[in-house]
Amino acid sequence: MAELSYVNVAVVDARLLLSKSMRQRNEDMEPNAARWFTEKGPWATRKPWVSRNVAARMNSGSSVLNIPKRRQVARQVAALQGNAIPERRQVAALQGNALPKRRQVAALQGVVFYLILVFGMQALAAEPVGRIQFSNDVVPILTKAGCNAGACHAKAGGGQNGFQLSLLGYEPAEDFDHLVTEGRGRRLFPSVPEQSLLLLKATGTLPHGGGQRFAIDSPEYQVLLRWIEQGMPPDDAAAPQLVSIEVAPPSITALPNTHQQLRALANFSDGSQRDVTHLTLFESNEPAMAEVDRSGLVTTGDLPGKVALMVRFRDKVAVCNTLIPLGQPIDSLPPAKNFIDEGIFASLRELGLPPSELCDDATFLRRASLDIIGRLPTIDEAKTYYADAAEDRRAKWVDNCCAQPRIRRLLCQ
Repeated sequence: MAELSYVNVAVVDARLLLSKSMRQRNEDMEPNAARWFTEKGPWATRKPWVSRNVAARMNSGSSVLNIPKRRQVARQVAALQGNAIPERRQVAALQGNALPKRRQVAALQGVVFYLILVFGMQALAAEPVGRIQFSNDVVPILTKAGCNAGACHAKAGGGQNGFQLSLLGYEPAEDFDHLVTEGRGRRLFPSVPEQSLLLLKATGTLPHGGGQRFAIDSPEYQVLLRWIEQGMPPDDAAAPQLVSIEVAPPSITALPNTHQQLRALANFSDGSQRDVTHLTLFESNEPAMAEVDRSGLVTTGDLPGKVALMVRFRDKVAVCNTLIPLGQPIDSLPPAKNFIDEGIFASLRELGLPPSELCDDATFLRRASLDIIGRLPTIDEAKTYYADAAEDRRAKWVDNCCAQPRIRRLLCQ
């Protein structure tokens, strides 16, 4: 193709030269054109009789000015191109001498563009975009955004508008089928990923009952977009599997009204570890003592005590035990009667929380009855308790409450 292009350029240049000589009627142009074809033209290296034939026609007096003869010469030159094309190396040598500066600049620009393209591809190869895993990358995003919660699209809640996902992503294989193949694949649009219904509704571009779940410029959006661009691949059986998660730090001792950042680390079957804090759910069992936001930032309150902070990634759970001490000195504690007392007293020392004074019998009887059997003691039960003068009558009362048939059945269940 490069050789044919050069021949075409040579023919066009010759025809332009002939047209110029015809317009100006300058006889000096005729031997110049003949000399170009004979000495510098592409037929000078091979088939010398061609250049002589062309030169003879160009120097034949009025034939140069005769338009039909000029066209005939051009047709004959074109017919001889198939036998008169020089070799590639000769064409390359001629191009270096015959190309105008304009074309040399264009060729140089092409070389520069090619180098930029090559180095750009090498830069992309140096930082490859990994394959998005549905279970490890996509499902945690849907869980974090609340898409598979009971009030949204979880099967436990019926699934809004027929779109059902497993609760908190515990069945990723089923979630893949519901998301990719269900409804004739209407939720994803791989031809134009940005127009996928999943992204348009989650970002609030289209009306969504759950509102905007994340922004277009968020990392969650970019991960889902890349997954759709990659063709929505399912999970790779050879990919590392999630083994467990860790929370760092595993325990916190914090003063009231302070902050502490948590990190969630996922451990995989190949021994690798990944920071999944931005994809993890955090929850406090006592928000009045300590709250934790979506990013894992813990904020303690004014109340002292112990708080368990749950950390969930996919189907794995870890707990961060948070201690908010009061910091008062503990002078004395009552004697421990059992292992429950031992645990409670140890927590009181750790918290710096002095125990309350011993309550009277009436308060104990009321509290123990409500806590164990769920009702107040009867008059006969109260008389029996007060009639017992033993020092361990409180322990006996607890044993009697637990020995009731209804309580035994409840405890066994």
